[in-house]
Amino acid sequence: MNPFRGTDRAQGCARTPQPALSAEDERFLADLAGRVRDAGLASAAVLWLESLRPLSFLGGQVLHVAAPLLDLLLPDDEASRLARLLERRENLDVLLARLEAGDGAVARRAASS
Repeated sequence: MNPFRGTDRAQGCARTPQPALSAEDERFLADLAGRVRDAGLASAAVLWLESLRPLSFLGGQVLHVAAPLLDLLLPDDEASRLARLLERRENLDVLLARLEAGDGAVARRAASS
């Protein structure tokens, strides 16, 4: 008799609970979204991230490989942190929400002017 019948362990894959996004990671994603918006690339970033959503884990892995080179261009280990965050689709959703929320705020300000 299998004691793990009906669970993920019955199939040989153990799921570990994923920690919630830390406040520091929330600030990092908000800052990243702000820098993308300030560069005027929010719409392009949203389109690109939405189209690559199914490959977010793979993209995170590629960033891990490229992190040593990207760390020369980006401050404070940001490439490694972004790679770690993109491994989970929930974090991609948070980044997209930040980009879209800011994009709407810019559009509302432009419409009211």
